Amino acid sequence: MHPIIRTQVAEVTSLLDVQQDSFRVQENAESIWNKLPPSSVKHISWRSCYEHFYCARLGVPLDYASNGSVQASVAMIKLPRSSRTYLLSVSTLVVTLAAGGPGTSGVNFLLSRGVRIREVLGGGHDLISFDPRGVGRSTPRIAVFPDPAEEATWNTNSQQAPLPNMTADAISRIHARALVYNAIAETRLQGAADYVGTAAVARDMLNIVKAHGRTMLHFWGFSYGTIIGATFAAMFPHNVGRMVLDGTHWHEHSNSQESSSLPPVSILGVVDANNYYTGS
Repeated sequence: MHPIIRTQVAEVTSLLDVQQDSFRVQENAESIWNKLPPSSVKHISWRSCYEHFYCARLGVPLDYASNGSVQASVAMIKLPRSSRTYLLSVSTLVVTLAAGGPGTSGVNFLLSRGVRIREVLGGGHDLISFDPRGVGRSTPRIAVFPDPAEEATWNTNSQQAPLPNMTADAISRIHARALVYNAIAETRLQGAADYVGTAAVARDMLNIVKAHGRTMLHFWGFSYGTIIGATFAAMFPHNVGRMVLDGTHWHEHSNSQESSSLPPVSILGVVDANNYYTGS
C-alpha cells in the first residue's frame, strides 16, 4: 500500500475509534439514570454524573388532585457551586416546526449551557435544571414512538409529504396524517398525558424547592419556560423569590382567535391549541 494511502487509512481509523469511544462514554453517562431511585422531598440523593454535574430523581405525586401512592419521577441535574442559592432553570428552545415547545429537556440544556449561564450569574449559585414530566428522563414519559427506528420512519415519510397547495389534495393528506398520529398517541399513551401539563410542572417545581429546604423559588425560564414561571407565580405567589422570564411567550395570544392558526393536532406532537399554555 502506498505510504500516503496507508497514512490516510490510519487517520480515518483513528477518527472512527475516537467517535466510537465518544459514543460509549455518552452511553455510559446516560446509564446513570437507570441507577437512580426516586428521592423523597425530605431527602435528595445526588450522584456524580457527566463529569462535573450531579444527578437525582425526585418522586412526586402523579396526580396532585388525588395525592395517591402512584408517583411521577422528575429527573434533575445540578451544576454545583459554593453558594446556598439555588437557581431553577427550565429550558424550552425553539424546536424546528414547533411553536417553541413544550418538550425540551432541561437536563440537556444545563449540560450544554450551564457553564455559560454560570459565567453570566458570576458563579455564586448552584444551577439546577430538570426534565419536566413527560419529557426526556422524567416519568411518565410521553413518547408516541418509543422505538427510534419507528420515529425516524414516521418523520421521513412526513418530510416526503407535499407542502400545502403543492397538490390538490395536499392539505387533506396533511390533516389525515395528523389524525393518524393522534390515534396512535391516544392508543399508546394510555392516559399518561392526563397528568402532564404546565400546572403539574409548577407543582413539581414547588416540591423541588421544598426538597432543598427552601420556601422561595429563584428562577430563570426561557421561551416556554416563561409560561411555567408565570404559572408558578400565579399558583404560588408567596413562594416566588427572584424570577427572570427570558424570551417571554404572550400568554393571552395562545387563547385568542389568532391561535386558530395552530392545528389542534400537529405533525410533530399532540396539542390542544385553545389550551396550549393554560396547564390544562
